[in-house]
Amino acid sequence: MRTFSLRSLDEINELCHEHDRDRSRRTAQRELAQTMTSWIHGDAIVSRVEVASRVMFGDSLDGLTDADLGLLAGTVPTVDVPRSELVTGVGIVDLLTRTIADSKGDARRLITQGGAYINNQRVTEVGHQVTLAHLATETMLIVRGGKKDYCLVRVT
Repeated sequence: MRTFSLRSLDEINELCHEHDRDRSRRTAQRELAQTMTSWIHGDAIVSRVEVASRVMFGDSLDGLTDADLGLLAGTVPTVDVPRSELVTGVGIVDLLTRTIADSKGDARRLITQGGAYINNQRVTEVGHQVTLAHLATETMLIVRGGKKDYCLVRVT
């Protein structure tokens, strides 16, 4: 912080004390990441990166909007699913096959091995149905397989 921040030493010390009170919140790291991202990419990109990190690192998606997740559309693969399909329910195996899995067998393995997620919530049942109730925002949800495979599902 002292090397890369333009804040005063008093502000940096206060930030470090706040960080030490609850290290799990990673206050200092977040501040440094915001500062560096702003320097390199500009202030407009900081919010995009923060949303992406929330999604990618498994944080809660509570409070996100379509505009927030829409920022990820150019970053992660995006699949459109008709609203009518979610009204009746889409099987998790079928949804995984359309988004991140290579086959239905691959999708089933992903589920049974504990690597399938809808909106960062693990799905453990092969028969699970994804409905409108699973939407993270007004029209979007996130499908994840393991730690690296993400897909944004946009309901049209």
